[in-house]
Amino acid sequence: MQDIIAGMVDVLQADSGVSALVGTRVFGLELPNSEAGSGNMPRQNVVLRLAGGTPLDASVKTSKQLIDALCYGETPIEAETLRRAVHDALKPLNNKSINNTLINVAIPVSNPIFYREQDTDWAVSMQTFEVIYQETALT
Repeated sequence: MQDIIAGMVDVLQADSGVSALVGTRVFGLELPNSEAGSGNMPRQNVVLRLAGGTPLDASVKTSKQLIDALCYGETPIEAETLRRAVHDALKPLNNKSINNTLINVAIPVSNPIFYREQDTDWAVSMQTFEVIYQETALT
């Protein structure tokens, strides 16, 4: 089974609009200790985390995964600016092959949600995407 989070991280790191804001600070599942505990936060970062999903077609091994894109910023405006860049990078995905993973489509399924993390008070703008992808590696 393909690691869809790793594939999506690669997509965002390769996008010029996202990388202009965060460099390579796009992470899977959570902020690493090197970032969260470094005294650098709050600053612009993207975290992609799993939010549920289902197999679509066992015969062709296609899956539908919900992925939350959490976009951090020093201010709410920075967080939202980054969220818009992530949206712009993911919305046009159509049969994109990256690192042996075929991403059929990434569809925004929620409007943006702004909040502050309870423990840290960091600004976050989040949006959920439905990603349909092939579970088997491309050859």
